[in-house]
Amino acid sequence: MNPPSLQTSGPGPAFDSAGWRYCWEAAPVLACVLDPQGRVLRQNRLLEQILGAVQPEAAFTSWLWDPHQVFSLPAALAAPEREWMLDLNTPGGLPQTYHFRFFPAGEEILALGRENAAETSRLRAEIIALNTELANRARELLQDKAQLERLNQLKNQFLGMAAHDLRKPIHAILSLAELLQDELAGSLSAEHAGWLGRLRQAGGHMKRIVDDFLDLAVIESGQLRIEVQAARLAEVVEQAGGLVEPLLRRRQVRLAVAVDPALPALLLDASKIEQVLANLIGNAAEHSPPGGVVRVEVGSQRDEVVVCVRDQGPGLDAADLARMFEPFQRGREAKGGRLNAGLGLAISRKIILAHGGRLWAQSEPGRGAAFHFSLPVREPPTPLNRKPAP
Repeated sequence: MNPPSLQTSGPGPAFDSAGWRYCWEAAPVLACVLDPQGRVLRQNRLLEQILGAVQPEAAFTSWLWDPHQVFSLPAALAAPEREWMLDLNTPGGLPQTYHFRFFPAGEEILALGRENAAETSRLRAEIIALNTELANRARELLQDKAQLERLNQLKNQFLGMAAHDLRKPIHAILSLAELLQDELAGSLSAEHAGWLGRLRQAGGHMKRIVDDFLDLAVIESGQLRIEVQAARLAEVVEQAGGLVEPLLRRRQVRLAVAVDPALPALLLDASKIEQVLANLIGNAAEHSPPGGVVRVEVGSQRDEVVVCVRDQGPGLDAADLARMFEPFQRGREAKGGRLNAGLGLAISRKIILAHGGRLWAQSEPGRGAAFHFSLPVREPPTPLNRKPAP
């Protein structure tokens, strides 16, 4: 880049050609030459790097972030010994502050700018302090994360051990209650028979809660195992319906199942999917009114099978839907519903995810709820897919 036609006589500064080339190409100062109207004729390399692409003969004031129009070029020329603290607009949108002085040089004006060394040092010190604090915070977060992982592991161990220890007495209570009902069926009064029935019901509630704690402990520890084999979803749905049949009868709710007969056998863990279906059907039964219907619909969509469980209950609002699949979360309680720890949906979602599928819910207050889950179509290369010969 050629040096500008800056005059070297008169009251302004004078440069020899070598000094000017240094100022123009390599000096760590900002330099530009203005005409009497304040238009920029030339700028040095450093100024070009700071401003980016500039318009030819742009007004010097167009480079400034000066919303109150404090800067005045005539005032600057009248006092060349004064430094003006000016903010230059940059391509990044953040103004940068420099100290400028303006010197008349014949018919042209030389503007020289520099950084505020004290301000730059202060900013660098603040950045170093912030980086140090950030590094300290990052170390603290890593330590906290490790501590939380240890506590979570201890929590899972405690849940597993507590649930395992509770299983024996609960099984003993259920077995003895069932034995008493069978052995004393004819000699118990209606009141005593009712007490025994409530004892078995409460024991069943406790068993489900303990089973959920054990399942959660297994899942949280990363030890959930999915053992896939060829199975038909129609049979899995039928078995899940049998598991919740007592609840359906007690709630006076009917189960309606519609399965696409063209669905092939799939590779899945039948017992785990049965557990998911039993939980969804049981939840739907709890929230359906007496005489209501729980519908289970199974069909295919492209490369996956979709199962939907619909109820006729009060529905869920947006807040319930947002937290429905988190552990220990429960929506509205149905009157007379089963005791639970709010783990069923969280466990079900983990099981479906382990199969490579999805679990989600749709609902509106007053219009019931629909829980859907999908499973990828992975057909087993076995004769189970073939229809039996007549």
